[in-house]
Amino acid sequence: MVLSMTGFGRAETEINGRRFSVEVRSVNSRFLEVKVRLPRRYLVWEEHVRPLVQARCGRGRVDVLVVVDGHDAGTRVTINRDAARRYHALLTRLKAELGLDGPVRLSDVISGPEVLVVKEESEDLVALWGEVEPVVERALDGLIAMRRVEGQALADDLRSNLDALGERLERARTRVDENSALAGERLKERLEKWLGGLEIDQERLIQEVAIVVDRLDVSEELVRAASHVEQFRKLIETNGPVGRKLEFLLQELHREVNTLGSKSADVELSQLVVDMKSDLERLREQIQNVE
Repeated sequence: MVLSMTGFGRAETEINGRRFSVEVRSVNSRFLEVKVRLPRRYLVWEEHVRPLVQARCGRGRVDVLVVVDGHDAGTRVTINRDAARRYHALLTRLKAELGLDGPVRLSDVISGPEVLVVKEESEDLVALWGEVEPVVERALDGLIAMRRVEGQALADDLRSNLDALGERLERARTRVDENSALAGERLKERLEKWLGGLEIDQERLIQEVAIVVDRLDVSEELVRAASHVEQFRKLIETNGPVGRKLEFLLQELHREVNTLGSKSADVELSQLVVDMKSDLERLREQIQNVE
């Protein structure tokens, strides 16, 4: 069954007092594009996240966002009180020497080097990833579930339009057969009218009819178009990315219908061609979001 390229999935878990949330969104794109956003400390996880997405999605732009709420176990901030006191004393004396009014502010003190001490605590990111990976997988499960539901709706619409297109192709085939059968009679009537009762060379008439029928013959186009429609139907029921194959088949259908229209000298057949082009345009719009 076809999948849509539009979807959303979310999952979260709590690890050592921190909440890890994963959101995955996807929209249509000609190829697979994966964008991963992680907190700075966990950027090394991108090399693990990207293959997980690639294993589950064939096409589309997929955005993965990982958010960590709570105390960051990897960073610890402390104050060097001795350094702060020294800076305060120095700044107080400097103000007095320069004759400046006002007290020394806290912001003046903590801006000094070595007052605020930031330490990066060691953390086993490999082990932590082992706990976060299932969360990413659950978010992807949600994404695929939504893409599957959207894909079912797309498949239903595609089938409906294919049915309409197939019906018009069958009506066109019937109309072409009728026109072929009448071509000889019509040409004979016209010649008799033009010749004013003169005898018609039957052999010459047969040759002229054959030329007219061959010039207007669209049986091959109709056969190929019907074959493309059936291939289209089969692809809709196929698992895996089929969007680009559907795009190719649609191009071929457009080619056959355009040829049919260029050879048509019949009002009813011309109207059928216009309707078929409308069917193809609806199909084109729908497959833009098929994976």
